[in-house]
Amino acid sequence: EQGSPAATQFGLGGQSMDADMFQNWKDQHVIMIGAGYKINTDWTVRAGLNYAKNPVPDKYLNPLFPAIEESHITLGAGYMIDKASAVDASFTYEPEVKGGEEGFTVKHSQTNAQVMYSYRF
Repeated sequence: EQGSPAATQFGLGGQSMDADMFQNWKDQHVIMIGAGYKINTDWTVRAGLNYAKNPVPDKYLNPLFPAIEESHITLGAGYMIDKASAVDASFTYEPEVKGGEEGFTVKHSQTNAQVMYSYRF
């Protein structure tokens, strides 16, 4: 809406912005495999692979929403502090994927790390 706080905040000069994001995507089939190995009563290690093809046809790719991810590689580990407490960590890597039509190209890669504390009661 013209003159709204959001329009002013984002430097639109009091103007509103209306944009369509067509998402006529293809079905996506995903193959995932993962494994965990309990080293001892305290430590567990994990690994996984996720494989898929980009579901977004180049004609509908929007650089503001580059959901063109394909394969992911994951590694993780967990440590049981005691019967109720645990710390888990994971790392995910997605190699670079490119998409787009003539005139623009979108490149997307992703790295994600996570640490989590759990308490069971």
